[in-house]
Order: sequence, then C-alpha cells, then structure tokens
Amino acid sequence: MIKAGIVGLGNLGSRHARNVIKLSSQVELIAICDRKEVVNRFLETHQVPYVYTDYDEMLQNPELDAVLIVTSVNAHFSMVMKAIAANLHIFVEKPLALTAEQAQEAQLAADKNPDKILMTGYMRRFDSSYMEAKRKIDAGEIGKPIMFRGYSLDKDSGAESAPERGDQNGAWYSEMIVHDVDLARWLLGSEVDTIRTVGGCYKHLEFEKYHDIDNACTLMSFKNNSMAMFYTGRTAPHGSHVETEIVGTDGIIRINAIPRKDRLDLYTPAGVVNECADDFLNRFADAFAREIQEFFTCIAEQRKPEMTPYDSQMVCQIAQKAYQAYLSKDLVTM
Repeated sequence: MIKAGIVGLGNLGSRHARNVIKLSSQVELIAICDRKEVVNRFLETHQVPYVYTDYDEMLQNPELDAVLIVTSVNAHFSMVMKAIAANLHIFVEKPLALTAEQAQEAQLAADKNPDKILMTGYMRRFDSSYMEAKRKIDAGEIGKPIMFRGYSLDKDSGAESAPERGDQNGAWYSEMIVHDVDLARWLLGSEVDTIRTVGGCYKHLEFEKYHDIDNACTLMSFKNNSMAMFYTGRTAPHGSHVETEIVGTDGIIRINAIPRKDRLDLYTPAGVVNECADDFLNRFADAFAREIQEFFTCIAEQRKPEMTPYDSQMVCQIAQKAYQAYLSKDLVTM
C-alpha cells in the first residue's frame, strides 16, 4: 500500500485528494497540509490520520512514500526540492517552477534520484480526446502533423481581482500557455525553434502594471519545420474554452471546437443553444482522475511516467521565452 500526503487543499487540491481516496485499494491518503481552517473544512467530510499546517513537518513523517503538491505556483520549486531531499515520489501541479532556471535545477535534482518519480500534472494528456488524438497521429492517420493551434481561454468572471495573483502564480504565460506548449511538443514531436508573441491588456487594464496580459497570441516554429499558434486569454464571455486543432498533411483533428458543457442541444425561440463548460475542473474531471491514477500506478509498477522532468522544464523554458517575446516585441530563439 502506497502512503501519500498532499499539500494544498483548494479547489484543485481537494479534487486531487478525493481522487487519491478513490484509489483506496492502491493508495492510502495519510496526511494533509494547509491552513488550519482549510484542513478543518476537509476533515468535515473525510478522515485522515495526520493533519499538518507546516509542510516541513509533514515531510518528516516516516510513513510517507509520496507527496502531492497543489499550492500556489511560487511555492512549487521549493516544495519539490524539499520532497526530493526527503526521498519521496512527487506529483506537482503544473508548472514545475516559475522560472526555467528553477525548473532545470529541479529536473537535475530528480535525475540524481532515479528510483523516485517526479511527475508534473499536465492533465490534458490524460483527457480521452487528446489521448485518442495522440494515438491517431502516431498511427499516421492524418499524415505528418505540421501545425498545432491551441485556444486556452478562461471565463471573464473574477478577472478584475486576478492581477494580485501574479505574485503567487506568475504572469499569465506561466500559468496558462504551458498547457498548450506541452501538448504541442507532445503531438508535433519536436522542440521549439523560434517564438513571437503579441498581445496586451484590452479589457482589464489593471494587468498592465504587472506587465501581464488579458489576451495574447504566440506563434512558434519547431525544429522539424512544424508550427504552432497559441491564443490565450481571460476574457471569454461564454465560459472555459479549451480548443485544439492539429493539421496534418493528410487530415485534421479538432478537439472541443465548441466548448460544450454536455451533449444537450436546447431549442428555444432564440435558437438552438449549446451550454458551455463553466470551468476547467468540470471539463477535465476524468483527466484529473486518470493522471493521479497514472502517478500511483507508476510507483506501484516501478516505472517512469511519459511526462518526464525534462518535459516539464522544457515547457517552463518555452513559456518564459514566449513571455520575453511579448515584453521585447521581437522574435526570440530557443
């Protein structure tokens, strides 16, 4: 039985914790860590043997085999490094770190401890649609993939209060574009060569003082001569909109072109309506469950996940370069 602890019990952390509990035949969630009021709220519906408000103290628990880190992004790097030093298997939510330099340091530290797993949570890889797209591409069903197009848009609600989160989570490019960068590398099978970014603050001007954006587009060329276009923003009026297109020489795959909440069509005097997904937690509920299952299955089977520490640090490096391209208004090379 694998014994696990989790730090960070916000909306996503609680989702991960519940998914761990569902794996009761394989894993036991023995420890949780967060602020006192947060852990008390979790304990209203779940029983856990060890409760902490101090992460360092939790890591000293000799029963722990693995830790899940689901905190603000600015804490990821230091928490990962401490967990590596504690000789634990680690699942950390994306991104691995706020800077490329920190991500590379974490990767190198993990590489020195090959018996332990360091897995970053890029859940889109575990969504059934993306898994099928990867299978079709690898099988040659669309020929050679030559272009990736990704939309990652958050619903506008709450955007006015979001700028301050930059201190904890970095600029929007540290938090959102990383998903599409990971998918593009995965599906196009190549590394980035050049990057250009344009964008700005078109609706929420309060982001300007943080040198951040509310909408931006990035164009990338890859070393195998493929290309990618990313549109990321936080002013979508209709809901959470994650859309992907992969263009091949012999076919095209589109995923979630209409960000539907379900398969229901509502016929009204105003027309036919498809309700949209409200947030990423519901859109990727199954993917979150699969990635946690994969993490613990890898531990049990003593194998490494497909998403390597190198992949994680490369995504951080590319996202940082894309942000630099935005700030410089110039072409950036990898």
